[in-house]
Amino acid sequence: MDYAKRSTLAMRAHTLLWHRNKWMPAWMETHNFGGRPATAAGAMLGKHIKTVTDKYGDRITSWDVVNETVMEDGTLAQTALSHAFGGTEALVDTAFVSARMALPKAQLVYNDYMSWETGNEKHRAGVLKLLEGFRKRGTPVDALGVQSHLLVTDTAKPQ
Repeated sequence: MDYAKRSTLAMRAHTLLWHRNKWMPAWMETHNFGGRPATAAGAMLGKHIKTVTDKYGDRITSWDVVNETVMEDGTLAQTALSHAFGGTEALVDTAFVSARMALPKAQLVYNDYMSWETGNEKHRAGVLKLLEGFRKRGTPVDALGVQSHLLVTDTAKPQ
């Protein structure tokens, strides 16, 4: 952060919520959210987002709020946290609303991989459906982050 400031570089943050079971803490699978699970889960997520964003404030201008909640088959990921919320849409909407409250000037991004090759049509359609839902529900999402994992190989063989 200090280097970026000295060099007048904009900073981007990845990610406030990586909504996949393999990236959620193990204790959450058995966490008791009590008699009002959506309220308890909302408070937990809101506190997490506020804690992280308060640390960096306006030094970071763009945040990946939610990462990869659309599964390969186009459905939304399900975790103990999304179950507590009553569904994944309620979870991700709350994440963006909480982020907007904490970061009124920042760019808020939904981030996902968007493979364009044949065989990924369901995933792309699921991402587009999620984005359309954000717009219909008034969820404060400013941008789609399109990530890519590039592999470089040396095809030249020594003679």
